[in-house]
Amino acid sequence: MADTLARADVPAAHRWDHADLFPDLDAWDAAYDATFARLDEIRAFEGTLGRGPERLAAWLRVSEEVERDLGRLRVWAAMASSVDTGDEPARERADRLTALRSAVDEAAAFATPELVAIGVDTLRAWTSDPALADRERWLQRLERDAPHVRSPEIEALLGALGTPFAGAA
Repeated sequence: MADTLARADVPAAHRWDHADLFPDLDAWDAAYDATFARLDEIRAFEGTLGRGPERLAAWLRVSEEVERDLGRLRVWAAMASSVDTGDEPARERADRLTALRSAVDEAAAFATPELVAIGVDTLRAWTSDPALADRERWLQRLERDAPHVRSPEIEALLGALGTPFAGAA
């Protein structure tokens, strides 16, 4: 069996280039902090989604931006910890990201129950607003998932459990 090279001994041309996502660890940390700072922005939407299509469009924009940022952070952290499983700082970043994912899920737990309470028919009517015109697939998923949605408190609890149960899969 061939010896496994240490990451430092692998030619740069054959290594994963993390610079496509973040040029360095400082940039990753800054993006992590910026995403964490948006938790209050997420919470500010609670109880307001029924105000109309403009408010719903603003919520969807914020939640999608946060999800996009979480995805970029996750890929960087997962790849960094996967290329060298002995890299403890990389493993710690992956764990921090798991905690951030749970915090976002907990902060946004109000949204789906609130949207279900507004009703798919009302939300579908709102799609006449240009800001929501391309949301039919999103509405179909919401309608499909509606019978499985619990109260905001239960949804928040489920979101918070992401961290303690992250390794149970």
